[in-house]
Amino acid sequence: MSLSLIMSQEERLASTEVMRALREGIRQAGAATLLVPSFSQALDVQRALAVENGLALGIEVTTPSAWVRDTWEVW
Repeated sequence: MSLSLIMSQEERLASTEVMRALREGIRQAGAATLLVPSFSQALDVQRALAVENGLALGIEVTTPSAWVRDTWEVW
C-alpha cells in the first residue's frame, strides 16, 4: 500500500490532480482510498467520481476518523 499526498490550488476536492492519482491507484492496485475532511464532502466527491469514466468503482471516499475506525476494527 502506498501513500500519495496531493497538493492543489483548486478548491474542489475532486481536482484534476486527485483524479489522476486515483486513476493511477486503480491501475496499479485495483483500488484506492481518498480521505476528505467531512462526510458531506465525501458524498460530494463520490458523486463527482460517479460521472468520471473509470472512477465509479474501486475507490473508497471517507474521512480520516472513519478510515481509522474501520481499519482498527479489522485488527
